[in-house]
Amino acid sequence: MRRCAFCGLCLWVVLSLGMNSQAATLAQQRAELNRVGTLLRSAERFAKADRSDEAAAAFTEAQEKLQSLLKEGVDDRLKRTFTRAAEVIAQQHETLTAAGVKLPALAEIDPSNAMRASDKEGNRGNTDVSFSKDIAPVLAAKCGTCHIDQRRGTFSLATYAALMQGSQRGGRVIVPGEGVGSVLVDKIDSGEMPRGDGPRVTPDELAALVKWINQGANFDGPNPDQPLPELSATPGAAPEPMPAPKAVPLVHATGKETVSFALHVAPILIGRCGDCHGGDNTSGNLSLATFTRLLQGGDSGVIVGTADPEESLLIKKLRGTAGQRMPLNRPPLSDQQIGLIATWIREGSKFDGPDPTETLERTSAVVRAGRATSEELTQIREGLAAENWRLALPDEKPGQVVTARFLLIGAVPEQQLREWGEMAEAQADEVLKAFGRPADEPLSKSRITLFVFGSRIDFSEFATMVERRDLGKEELGSWSYDIVDAYGCVLPAAQTSKESATLFAQQIAAISLAERGQGRLPDWLVEGAARTVVAKLAPRDPRVVEWQELLPLAAAELKQPDDFMRGKLAPETTAVLSYGFLGPLMRNSRSFDQLLERIAAGDTVDEALKAAYRHDGAELAKVWLASRKRGRQ
Repeated sequence: MRRCAFCGLCLWVVLSLGMNSQAATLAQQRAELNRVGTLLRSAERFAKADRSDEAAAAFTEAQEKLQSLLKEGVDDRLKRTFTRAAEVIAQQHETLTAAGVKLPALAEIDPSNAMRASDKEGNRGNTDVSFSKDIAPVLAAKCGTCHIDQRRGTFSLATYAALMQGSQRGGRVIVPGEGVGSVLVDKIDSGEMPRGDGPRVTPDELAALVKWINQGANFDGPNPDQPLPELSATPGAAPEPMPAPKAVPLVHATGKETVSFALHVAPILIGRCGDCHGGDNTSGNLSLATFTRLLQGGDSGVIVGTADPEESLLIKKLRGTAGQRMPLNRPPLSDQQIGLIATWIREGSKFDGPDPTETLERTSAVVRAGRATSEELTQIREGLAAENWRLALPDEKPGQVVTARFLLIGAVPEQQLREWGEMAEAQADEVLKAFGRPADEPLSKSRITLFVFGSRIDFSEFATMVERRDLGKEELGSWSYDIVDAYGCVLPAAQTSKESATLFAQQIAAISLAERGQGRLPDWLVEGAARTVVAKLAPRDPRVVEWQELLPLAAAELKQPDDFMRGKLAPETTAVLSYGFLGPLMRNSRSFDQLLERIAAGDTVDEALKAAYRHDGAELAKVWLASRKRGRQ
C-alpha cells in the first residue's frame, strides 16, 4: 500500500496498526514484484532495440528491488512469485551479457532462504486442476456477463490470455503460484465479485481456483486466445447451467411517467425491505438487490407481473391481503409510499436507470445525480470526496480550496492548494481550447474534485483503499468518473511547475471526456485522448517524450493491431498505444466529436468508429500500425 522513499517499508509498519501493516506489506510487495517483472521486460525490449545502457539500468533496478525484498522478508503468499523472479533474473543476466550488455555482477539471491517447507514442496495436492474443465466453465458462467460480454472495470475474461493480462488500470489479477495472494481470489472471497444477478461462486469452486493458481495457473486448452465460453464448452467441461429467468420483461421508461423507479420506488425498497431482501441470502428467495432480481420474483412467484397494482403480489404483501403483511414485524409502509409503488406498477413497472443489474442503491444514486442541479450534484460530490479522504487517510486532516470549477483537497499548505487551484483553472481553459470547445462551455455539470497529494505514500494509500488497486511505480496522476462522482488525483510535489500543469491538464481532460461520453467511453479511449491533449499543450514535456520513445516498443508487443482496445495488454502499454492511435484521429475534430456523441447515445465503440471514420476498431488499428511502419504518423 504505502512506501516511504527514504525509509522503505519500516516507517509505515511502525506507524500502522498490526493488521494494517500486514496488509500494507502484502500489497506493497506485490507491487514491487510486479515492478520487477516490468523492469525485466523493459530490459529485454531495450536490448532488442540496441539501447544497451537503458537495458542495463532496467536490469540493475530490478535486481536491487529483488535484493531489497529478500532483506525485508517476503510475505508467504508471494514467495512463489519471488522465486520465479529470481530465476528470471539469473536467466536474463546470462542472455543480456551474451548480447553484449554490460551488467553488474549477478547478486546472490537464494529463494530458499525465503521459502517455507510447504512452499518448497509445492503444495500441489494430489490432483491437478484443469483450467478448461474446472476453471473456465465457472468464470464463463459466473463472471462472463460483466467481464466477457462487457469487459467492465477495464478487465476482460474473454480468453485465458486476457485473464492473465489482467486489468488495464489495476494490472494482473492472477499471480501464478499465489492463489490466496491473487487479486481475483481476493475479490471473490470478499464477496465483492461477481456483482449483478448471476449465480455466486461456491466455496468448492473458489477452492479449485486457488488450487489452480497455486499449481501455476497453467493453460491446458488448445488455444489461449480461444473465447472462454467456447473453451468451457469443449469435451469434458461442464459449466453450471444458468438459472432460467422468470418471464417478466424489462421495459424502459419513456420519461412521461409520473413516478420514477430510481427516485421514488427504489429508496423505499432499499430502506424498508433491504434487511430481508437486499442480498443473496434472502427471505423466500426474493431479492430486491437489483432491478433484474426484482422482476424475477421469489418462491411465491413474480411480484410486479401485472399492470393492475391491486393484483400485484408486491402490493398485496404491503397491504397484508396475501398472508403476512410486509415488512414482517416492522411498521407498515405509509399510504403515500404504497401509492407511489402502485402508480409505478400501473404505469408499467418501467426501469429508468442505466443498468438493471446494478444495485438499487447505485441505480438510485446515478439517476439522482443525472437529474440533480449543478448545486445539488456539487453537494453530492463534496460528500463523496470527504468520505474517500477519510477512508484513505483518516489520520490526516486535509485542507480545502474551492475554485470556480474545482474542489481541491490535500494535506498540504493552503497557499500551495490555492496556487494549484489557479493552475487547474488555467489548464481547464487550455483543455477546452485543445478540444475545440467554446471557452464558456462548462467543463462538468458540477465541480470536479482534485485530490492533491504531498507524498507518494498518501497517493498510494488512496489508490489502495479507495480504488482497490496498487499504485504504479511511476504513476503521478489518475482520474475517475461515474456520473455520480468525478475526481482526479495528482502528485505534483516532485514536478516542475510546467510538468505539474500538464499533470493537471491530463486528469482534467480525461474527466471532461468521460463526462461528454456519459460514462460510456472505454478507459483506453479516454486515457489515450487525454495524453494526446497533453502532447498538444506541452510537446516537450518529459512524459510526452517518454511516451513517444515507448511507442515503437509497445507496438512491437502487438499480436493483433487492436489488442490494446481489447484488454490484452498491460495498463501502461495500452495507454501508450492508445495515445499513438488517437493522435491522428483527433486531428479531425468533427469526426472525433461524432465518435463521442455516438458512444454517449449508446453505440458500441466499433459502431461509433464506423459512423465517424468509416472503419471499425480493428480496421483503423491495422491502418494506423501500417502507417507507423512506413514512417508516417
